[in-house]
Amino acid sequence: MKDLILSICTGVFAVSLIPQLVLIYKKKHADQISLFTAVMTSIFLWIMTFVFLSMKYWFTFSAELLQSICWTLLLVAKLMFKGANGADR
Repeated sequence: MKDLILSICTGVFAVSLIPQLVLIYKKKHADQISLFTAVMTSIFLWIMTFVFLSMKYWFTFSAELLQSICWTLLLVAKLMFKGANGADR
């Protein structure tokens, strides 16, 4: 039951990032993303992903994996489009 509840919450957060990812990659413009936030969130989400894997919370692991991938893609976008529009924050 814990696995299911955690996976639903984590999955909702992951799905909510998809429109942001589409917008960033479509416009090739990621200056609204903080590099520090993207780095820290990506690192700690990957740690949590492997924690859930070690706990054998398979649904939560899957949802956390999706969220980790989304944040890593945000980080990659920030690095790829850095300075693309003359704005570098």
